[in-house]
Amino acid sequence: MLGLKIKDSIKILIIMVRALFKDKAGKKIVFIGLGGNYTDLDDVAKQAALMGYQTVAVSNELPRYCWLSVSKWVKADVENDVDKLLRVVKQTNARAILTGRTNHALPALAQLASQTGQIGPSAQAAACSTDKIFMRMALDTQGLNRIAWGDLQDYKKHVQPYPVVVKPSFGTGAVGVTLLRSEQDLHDYQQQEQFNTQNIRYETIICEQYIAGAHYDIYGITQGGKHTIYSIIKSFYEDKLPLFRAKAYIFNIPISDFKKLQISKFCTKALNALGVNVGPWHLELREMDNAKFAVIDFANRLGGNYKVVGDSVSRDLVADYITVSLGLDLEIETSNKTRLQLYAYNDREWEILDKLNFEYNRVVSYKVLDFYKIKAILLLELNSAADMNRVCGLTSAAYPFLPSLYCEI
Repeated sequence: MLGLKIKDSIKILIIMVRALFKDKAGKKIVFIGLGGNYTDLDDVAKQAALMGYQTVAVSNELPRYCWLSVSKWVKADVENDVDKLLRVVKQTNARAILTGRTNHALPALAQLASQTGQIGPSAQAAACSTDKIFMRMALDTQGLNRIAWGDLQDYKKHVQPYPVVVKPSFGTGAVGVTLLRSEQDLHDYQQQEQFNTQNIRYETIICEQYIAGAHYDIYGITQGGKHTIYSIIKSFYEDKLPLFRAKAYIFNIPISDFKKLQISKFCTKALNALGVNVGPWHLELREMDNAKFAVIDFANRLGGNYKVVGDSVSRDLVADYITVSLGLDLEIETSNKTRLQLYAYNDREWEILDKLNFEYNRVVSYKVLDFYKIKAILLLELNSAADMNRVCGLTSAAYPFLPSLYCEI
């Protein structure tokens, strides 16, 4: 612990020294986030510097990875101390206020935008991003919520029969999202530590109808009320206890123009209902039996896979986010590449990805890590159905779902 404190002190000292040599009258943006191990601040600060702006970082914890890219760091509770955030924004004469890929700072960002006249998410979009109850209610109001849902304590009144999905009303990254197939599963879930309301925001667990159809992640950006889709991603999540885990994503999935139009029209209606007026966003959809879509999740911020999405459409999503936050016109032209991202959670899957890394000649990146029980992530480029067939053959022992995930719709 002492070593960590010494390192943190050195980082803070470097930030302070660098601030002495910065142009105090220079153009600045303010980034509010959690700090700690999140790397999105570093991406924003570096891109802002390329665009001629200094970045003032405000976070709960000292950022670990951006102490050479920010011009100033201010410690603050970004969820609750809006007054301090407002003082920082005014003192720095910030040209824009941004946040990263977590929901925690969105309500404060919306409030700051309203109080300062800066560009930022609406209060409704921030509330719907951070609390799934608000999201469901907003969709209900516009007749777009196609999933039965309710409080877990009264789930039998709202959602029948099994299987059902339970999740915290506040959450991100599928934390606490669980599929229940029986009363026994419900009992087991309630005994888990994650059910302890002291560890779950807003102390509310909601229950939702389970939709077994195709899962889509949609990434996009909004400017001037116009919603633009970057990428349609078809996803595969394990639907077995204890948690949903991402196993595969196909970026820019080959689907028919009619299906793209269906998704685009539904996204526009959903985003309007959720109050989105500016900034990056991502929607998670599931396809229902009647060829309609249901919203599973939503956030008016950078999505967790923003780097891979940006690379797959030849766009810098962070640069686009800064541009719209500054109120500058954004011209979006994409060059889409179909890419497959696979996750390994056990030694068998890791062994297969390791073999694929050597035998497949269109590997974009391969990361071996220990994060959220993930052992490895492999990203491949797919130029044709033949490429996918080859990958399916090499991975069938651990990823038998891939042929159905890729098939054209």
